[in-house]
Amino acid sequence: MAGVARLRQVAVLVACLAAASSGLDRLDPSLPLTADLRLTNLGLLVMLTLGCWLLALLVGRRWPRVPRAVAVPAALWLLALTLSAVHAPTYQSQALAFVRHLALGLAWGWAVYDLARYAGQQVLLARAFALGGTLVALLGLAEAVHVEPVGAWLAGFRYQASFSVGDVPRVSASLAHPNIAAMLLGLSLPLQVVWAATTTTRPPLGRLVLGACAAAQVATLVLTISRAGIAVTGLVLLGMLAAARWQRQVAVGRASLAAAVGLLGASAGLLVAEPVLRLHLADETAADWYRADYRPPPSLSLPPGQTTSVAVQLTNTSARPWLAGGAHPFALSYHLARADGSTFDYEGLRTPLPADVPPGGSVELQAQVAAPAVPGTYVLEWDELEESVTWFTWAGTPPGRTTLQVAGPSAGAGVAPPPAPPVAATSPPVGRLQQWRIALRMARNSPILGVGPDTFRWVYGDFAGTSVWDTGGHANSLYFEWLADTGLLGTALFGWLAVQLLRRASRGLRWLDDGSWPWRLGLLGSLAAWFLHSLVDYFYEPLGTNVAFWLLAALALAAATGAQPPQPSGRASPCASASM
Repeated sequence: MAGVARLRQVAVLVACLAAASSGLDRLDPSLPLTADLRLTNLGLLVMLTLGCWLLALLVGRRWPRVPRAVAVPAALWLLALTLSAVHAPTYQSQALAFVRHLALGLAWGWAVYDLARYAGQQVLLARAFALGGTLVALLGLAEAVHVEPVGAWLAGFRYQASFSVGDVPRVSASLAHPNIAAMLLGLSLPLQVVWAATTTTRPPLGRLVLGACAAAQVATLVLTISRAGIAVTGLVLLGMLAAARWQRQVAVGRASLAAAVGLLGASAGLLVAEPVLRLHLADETAADWYRADYRPPPSLSLPPGQTTSVAVQLTNTSARPWLAGGAHPFALSYHLARADGSTFDYEGLRTPLPADVPPGGSVELQAQVAAPAVPGTYVLEWDELEESVTWFTWAGTPPGRTTLQVAGPSAGAGVAPPPAPPVAATSPPVGRLQQWRIALRMARNSPILGVGPDTFRWVYGDFAGTSVWDTGGHANSLYFEWLADTGLLGTALFGWLAVQLLRRASRGLRWLDDGSWPWRLGLLGSLAAWFLHSLVDYFYEPLGTNVAFWLLAALALAAATGAQPPQPSGRASPCASASM
């Protein structure tokens, strides 16, 4: 039927647009549908794909293909997530919203699997996703060199304006966080490498352009400063090199080797350009970069409004030197608090360092202090800072304290004390090991169904014994997150799904039946990057990475379905589009 074929073609084209937009999900503006659901540009494309697909099925009066190898574990896993959400002791509506979000991604993957019946359609969708990764990479490079119009436009993709490791900026391009950008680039790079290796245009301009796209992805991945993203991508590229040598796929092997060497060279170059990042290789967080020991006087008396110098001895107990100059110099300052502990003035006078202070070094400063205009008892909370980066207290270092008595005629008679500027509550950075211990504690508390999908971030403080924490964070491991959120049942079913998916995706690599083998290798490499990087990060919440995962899973399953072992002479090959 021509109408059904036309609907399927439209669905495939819309799916290609969604695949290319997986890293370009703009958060603002978006269309609010319910109190907890907003339709973004990517969400709209996913919904349009599903609509066209379902309409084609309805008009054609047929059932969709079912990937039988993973259908049962996927259905049981989704059921377990639903049960966990329904029985969540708290934040039940958020848990149910997350299940809906995940079900949308799974339905999208099913649609792609049914639509991409032939190798040409699978390659088209894979190339669309690789192209999306290149667009993300180019935006990341523009961000890194501070192209102002691009930087302003990228603000609509994030909840936070910028990211850094200490004073070294991290690139996140059009993704909500640098680690998410690293994951998406790690998923698309294997396919970009395969695309560059398999193009046969003459003159070889196309291969050069595609190679440059892969190089841009490598460079931007390094600039995210995601240690796991860089390491996992390197392992995947080496695995692709080994597989290509095994099957004598010379072009794929050379492209994989070139990308791996480029990744290593770019990483080494960044460590040379930013020596402080060498500390990041060993430190889980940058908290140990901001440690100090303060030796101020225990008390001080001043007339109202007077500025004076106070001798304060500082010792650098951190892992990095304090720099007296540069774009982000270190300095000593203070926060002025009232006797009841409330903040009176958060931004005290700065006292610059006379010279760099190495780790273990000490310096005595004549710190400048300005007394309030109103008499009373105050507390000077001494706090070192790196300008425009962080206060040491934000990294968990306790301040030094001096009691300040302000006595005498008020310097501003009849003038009320100025209101303290609002200060965002902060908590010291938390390492992965601590997050994983908290996840295990949650799992022991609710071993079967967990605390509810996507609930770890909402109840983290209750288990960590803190009143301030980042409710946008996760367990920094997909597997610990599932264990805490969905218990043993959900984690076991997800493990079953993952094993079945990887087994099926790797099965097709045993046969060189047609020119699609390099693409099957690239898809398997992308899935391997997902499961390996997820050991130390979590990526199912963002719609872009959620959609990317189910896209790759669907294409890998569809490609493996078409990959058949050689047939004995005289026997017909099974239909490549047969259901698994």
